[in-house]
Amino acid sequence: NGEIWNMEKEADNYKKNVHRVLGRKDYFDFNFVRIFGNTAYTVYNLKSDITEDGKLITKHWNESVIFRKVHDKWKIALIHSTPIAVK
Repeated sequence: NGEIWNMEKEADNYKKNVHRVLGRKDYFDFNFVRIFGNTAYTVYNLKSDITEDGKLITKHWNESVIFRKVHDKWKIALIHSTPIAVK
């Protein structure tokens, strides 16, 4: 929702939710993947079915990711995620 998380915020979120027991299944629908030398990007739709205390919540996002190849391994350089309201 327009919020940028740094590593400190990400770590705080994990610490705050460490007690939660969740089940999660992710479904990816890739629109495309492009590779240009040591840089690549992809755009996809992500659907997540999240179960907690017997309750199922489904969330959707449109996401784009930029990768860089470092020492022969692809590393995530940037992820952008936009939530999609489920009606």
